[in-house]
Amino acid sequence: MGVMAVCLISDPEPKSRMKSHRKDQELLENLIEESPGKVAFSLTPLQVLRTPIFYQIWLGFFSISLTNGLMSNYSKTFGLTFINDDHYFAKVAVFLNILNGICRIVWGYNYDRLGFKHCFTIIGLTVTLVTSTLPLLPFIGPNTLAAKFCYGLWMSVLYAVFPGIYSLVAAAVTDAFGPAHYQANFGLLFSQSLAYCVVIMLLTKVSVIHALLGYTGMFLVAGVFGLVGLGAVSLLPTFLSSE
Repeated sequence: MGVMAVCLISDPEPKSRMKSHRKDQELLENLIEESPGKVAFSLTPLQVLRTPIFYQIWLGFFSISLTNGLMSNYSKTFGLTFINDDHYFAKVAVFLNILNGICRIVWGYNYDRLGFKHCFTIIGLTVTLVTSTLPLLPFIGPNTLAAKFCYGLWMSVLYAVFPGIYSLVAAAVTDAFGPAHYQANFGLLFSQSLAYCVVIMLLTKVSVIHALLGYTGMFLVAGVFGLVGLGAVSLLPTFLSSE
């Protein structure tokens, strides 16, 4: 499929590109004329790095992505400590993939209605609470129906909220910093990927730390970072704007 996609992709004809660019310019001019009282501005990446809003969004994005990374890599190995059923985990994984796709659409819609701050607060509180209580699941009992139900429910709640962070930050970058340098400014946020990978490596690959914390400590650390993200985003306005 990938090879077919590459073959079908082609650059538009020069005349088509010029016509499309002209239409975009006309649309932008019409929008400006229709909203004379609202003047939008766009920040360059260097200017963005000098704003506190960028680091508040960055911390929020990092706190949710950390849980995302932990669940993607260690949710099954954690589940296997008290549920020995590969067929069960396969069925759960299929359902979680469906939630992963649907929730991005839902949270994109919620962003338009509630704004970044309120949407992130819901996601952050849910992720922090559910992640912090994961260590309680093994106490329900090994291989019991209740343990399977609770594990599936906890994972479903997580996958119904945290993938939505990608929809939120994509829209937040445009609203907070303007559209002109969107790609570069959005890319800056993904520097948090390096940060959360370092944290996950420290928690799981450094034998002394991993032996000390185990799964319980690992999930509690993720919960603490969730609180940090919530604190940072709580200082933002409800609706971000570059006006």
